[in-house]
Amino acid sequence: MAEYLGATALNAANLPSDFSLVISASTDSGTNYTPLATINAANNQSTLSFVTFIYSLSAYANQDLMIKIVINRGSSGDFFVDIDNFGIVTGK
Repeated sequence: MAEYLGATALNAANLPSDFSLVISASTDSGTNYTPLATINAANNQSTLSFVTFIYSLSAYANQDLMIKIVINRGSSGDFFVDIDNFGIVTGK
């Protein structure tokens, strides 16, 4: 995450405490979702570079799967979130 003006990397000190980015999975056509990962003010990596995140989906092998990304902007701040090269692959 980066500040919109000036492209300053955001950390826990300047990212809203109620900000979150949650990646969730569903095996019932989106009726229910289980969180796989959460990024928030406490665990955000303060950098202007892209950061690689890899999550195992082996628990969902041989099932139909829906992935949802929800961003809660929080109560304040002027920043942006970039997601690039999102993919689901086998054997990683």
